[in-house]
Amino acid sequence: MAKELPPAIISDVLCHLPVKSLLRFTCLSKTYSSEIHSPNFIKRHYTKSLQTNTNLSLVITDIGVECLMPSSCIHQQQRNITSLDFDTLNNPLTLCNPLDKSRVVGSCNGLLCLCNFNGQLTLFNPATRKHRSLPLLHKDFPHGNAVVWTHGFGYNRSEDDYYVIRIAQIAELDGGRLIGSELMVYRLSENVWKRVVKDFPFALSFDQRMGIYVSGKLHFDFAPVSQLCTDLEDRTYVVVAFDLDLNNYTQLPLPSTLTKGKFRFKLSVLGGCLCVCPYTIRGFHSVWLMKEYGVMDSWTKIISFPKGIQEGIWYPVAYSLNEDKVLFQARNSIFYWYDLTKKRMIKINMAIPLPILSVAVASVNSLVSLKSRNNVKKTASHQTNKSDGTGKPKMDSTNKSFLVMDDNEGPFFMALLTGRFQMETTLGVSFVFR
Repeated sequence: MAKELPPAIISDVLCHLPVKSLLRFTCLSKTYSSEIHSPNFIKRHYTKSLQTNTNLSLVITDIGVECLMPSSCIHQQQRNITSLDFDTLNNPLTLCNPLDKSRVVGSCNGLLCLCNFNGQLTLFNPATRKHRSLPLLHKDFPHGNAVVWTHGFGYNRSEDDYYVIRIAQIAELDGGRLIGSELMVYRLSENVWKRVVKDFPFALSFDQRMGIYVSGKLHFDFAPVSQLCTDLEDRTYVVVAFDLDLNNYTQLPLPSTLTKGKFRFKLSVLGGCLCVCPYTIRGFHSVWLMKEYGVMDSWTKIISFPKGIQEGIWYPVAYSLNEDKVLFQARNSIFYWYDLTKKRMIKINMAIPLPILSVAVASVNSLVSLKSRNNVKKTASHQTNKSDGTGKPKMDSTNKSFLVMDDNEGPFFMALLTGRFQMETTLGVSFVFR
């Protein structure tokens, strides 16, 4: 008679399942629920998804005029979030936006940071549908002045904590004189905002995009604050990195080619590397990757746009699964694949109509929790599940619960629940269950 499958093997098999399946399996027993929701398993599952380039989604949020104007000016209208399978750009799923009339201002580890016109912020996991509202920042700004802000969202590995930053700048409407600026930081573990920089030495613009998280830092394109009253096309822009661990900012070195012109920059992340797309009012210029973070000589130009397709290209979203194409979003929510070998654009016919104004991010579906990290650690240290001596929860093989499952959830889990037969997993390993 075959031996019972070791809990470590069961846990490894679970790491290959999509989030949707894992959430369904949490109702089978307390033991499975405890394992799937444990911080260690969540990290292992996310890491496995990154290594295998699986569980990817394209998340699109509407940023129509409702997101850009005060709620008192227009008719209230809920703006939903659309999620597509990244490998096919199909199977659309409409998600209820937990923050009315909001847009994405950050993405990290499968979590989205949403912000509306009033400055309210919410963290949202589109895979689990869980969300958490952040404390509202009081806007102590003088009336009759222009206020510009931008946000970033990232993860501090050394502290196992999530950060949101908000950079705000206040200037006179008449003359543009700078009145004040600040950089605020929110930590999920503390659930409070703290001011870390009172006078921010860079100028924000009204079309400022969200910060891009790469290598533990959030990246923005800014001009020196001395150019605040200068026309946007005449400013000299730089890339600024805010270090979540040190709570400070530095200017990132750029290729010498990009320091000679009046370029602005669209920032993105491709294959885990910081991506910079220089552009002017005439259109986009090229796409550069910093293949080794912080190393000036590692900047590599991967795309040079022909003049015929420069105009209208917005920004790169992500590599294709085999990294031979780059997904671009253009104006009017039109998407293209850029073939890196054939050096040409291929327009994509999306499965559903999309809003005219939208933001798209490639996101790894994850089980990451929005609880305070301190609470998660405390819960993990007080778990009462039995252990098999390896430190992992002992799986209850006597549980005979049944669940209606999708075909792609595989025959192996039925074997785990009821098994008295032999089965072969997608890992190419055969097990016999009694």
